[in-house]
Amino acid sequence: MLFTSLRQTRDRLAASTTTWTLMLLAYVAVVVILLAPVLLTSVGVDDRNWILERGPMNDGSAWEAVWRPLTRALDFERSPRGTALAISDRSVVALLTMKIAITFSIPPMIVWAALKLTLFALSIVAVWAFLRQVTFRDDAGDVRGLAPRSIAFITIALPVTIAIGAKSQNLSSLNGWNHYPTLTWGTFAGYFLFAALVLKLSHLLQRNFRVWIVVPVALLMVISGIAINLSYEMVALTIPISVLVLLLQPLAAGKTWWHRWRAKIIVLAPLLVSFTSLFIWIRYLMSQRECLATTSCYTGTVLEIRPRTVFYNFVGAMPGNNADLVHRQAARIGRPFPDPGPTSVVLAIVAVLLMWALWASWKARERVPVRTPGSASGPAGGDTRGLLGVILLALCIAAGSSVLTGITERAVEKIQTPLISYRSSVVTWSALALAALVIVLLLLRSRVRPLAWVSAAVLTIVITVAIAMYFPRNVMSAQVNRQSPATRYADTLQLELALGGTSTTADERRCREISAELERRGLPPTAPSGRTTDSAYRAFEFYHGQPYCSTGAGKSATP
Repeated sequence: MLFTSLRQTRDRLAASTTTWTLMLLAYVAVVVILLAPVLLTSVGVDDRNWILERGPMNDGSAWEAVWRPLTRALDFERSPRGTALAISDRSVVALLTMKIAITFSIPPMIVWAALKLTLFALSIVAVWAFLRQVTFRDDAGDVRGLAPRSIAFITIALPVTIAIGAKSQNLSSLNGWNHYPTLTWGTFAGYFLFAALVLKLSHLLQRNFRVWIVVPVALLMVISGIAINLSYEMVALTIPISVLVLLLQPLAAGKTWWHRWRAKIIVLAPLLVSFTSLFIWIRYLMSQRECLATTSCYTGTVLEIRPRTVFYNFVGAMPGNNADLVHRQAARIGRPFPDPGPTSVVLAIVAVLLMWALWASWKARERVPVRTPGSASGPAGGDTRGLLGVILLALCIAAGSSVLTGITERAVEKIQTPLISYRSSVVTWSALALAALVIVLLLLRSRVRPLAWVSAAVLTIVITVAIAMYFPRNVMSAQVNRQSPATRYADTLQLELALGGTSTTADERRCREISAELERRGLPPTAPSGRTTDSAYRAFEFYHGQPYCSTGAGKSATP
């Protein structure tokens, strides 16, 4: 009786909405802590200048920040990459980052952290939305969706599994966890949101094939093909992803091949034709650039395929292979190598306990399965075919992102060791994490119970060890990055612009900061300090109506 009563109490607590909410909030807090070293990195590389420049350059207009790059989308002498939309994206984000920082008088890095966290959350939502659209044909020939229990397990475990792969180590501008958030963090979310959209539109056409639906769908796909062509190069993987998910989707019932295939054709044909046509034309225009005659083109647009570079690019996304880089960073600041400590061990244990507790709570709260696109979702354990398709897609994304970013002259030049990927690490690792979780899910449902227990134990051990070992490394590397003199100076300029102090005291403080930077670099007091300082002067006058420093220290004569 006692054990029965305790079991009933446990089940009531697990199914309680209050318990679920509290555990979810704690789980989110733990994931945010794990990501903190990459969330709270300084706004670095050329974005440190962009956030200062894009306001004055576009007269404070977000629309102008979007439109200006698009007017030069095909001018490949001035803009050597067919990525006008990516430039628009970065421009408007840079402008809004500085505006928000000034409005709330906070460092721009806080805005950047909020942006990364939002994109991370969007990635989880995107995977969830995609999984709800996945359909397959079971042994009886019925079209079904994934079981709610399968979707729940993946959605619950994915945040912490992705988080253990975060790396805060800077290596030039390569690390996508630290830099260019919309192009790195955002791309993974974009893949799955677009895949979910493609499947949703195909389901819609299978159910209701009408002209008033066909025309908007085809037009949307044409626009998407054009937009993908003008986006960051890694976004091009959206095209094969769309083809793959539609090929994996069951055919509609019908007497003729047209009735069976028309939904997929209406979605895919406009997308493929618009993308391929514009892709060929853009590549032709790029082949006529004058820089090709002098081999002076931007190396990020010049194709060079070396299997070793692609392999290093893939391996660089894995967690735990950066010990050499962390050793060098620790030696540079005279600190010991960051080994696991009580804090990271406790954090690891709490993370895995919350993950499994949330999963147990969800199962206790589970109700009758709802219908998913195509048909009933069916019982858990009967959706293996659909889950195998998810694994295939995730592995294709992981491999494809590594290939796309690893086959240029710049990648060959930059990637000499398998420590950091060329900006594809967020996408590659997130996709691998998704594939691994689906594999674990399939093993958990194995009829061989020891295999199920072993798979759960392996997942628990991997997450626990990864957090305990790698979190201290990320914390120390983030501190090293922030202590760099150039980074500290840029952070100071950005913060002063956000604070916008117009008093004499504030002006004197800013002038002292510039003078100290000139002295640190061994430059005379009247020497120009460079682009970042000039950008700060221009931005301060634009936003606050007075010079950054009244003495003009560090300012170029013609910025």
